[in-house]
Amino acid sequence: MFKPYYIVPTSIIDPIYMLEQIACILLIVLIGLLAFLELNKKSKTVISIVSAIIIVVHYIILYKVSIFEKITILPLLFIEQNSHGSAFAIDYGQLLILMNLFFWRKEIRNKIFEKKVTYKNSSR
Repeated sequence: MFKPYYIVPTSIIDPIYMLEQIACILLIVLIGLLAFLELNKKSKTVISIVSAIIIVVHYIILYKVSIFEKITILPLLFIEQNSHGSAFAIDYGQLLILMNLFFWRKEIRNKIFEKKVTYKNSSR
């Protein structure tokens, strides 16, 4: 009888798969929100919260995988390397950070370049 050979025990891999499923469901929710919500302040806040959760889960997954494989993070990509080879993948964490910066660009620009108004003390 064929017995599968696992490099990493399933007791370690199964929680990583569960996190990947959660991230995938949240990504589908995020795409739905982007498709159906207008981009006002409330919807941008909800989108930012969902994307922040996805970013955290994504990097937790990468951390857990990095225990067993070498992970190299590049701009918008990451490389997984092990003894059998390497694979490129899109870094959704960086993409979501860029998306949030794009959504909040006006507010960020206004905060950075906001003129500080000082009033002189006038005597009455």
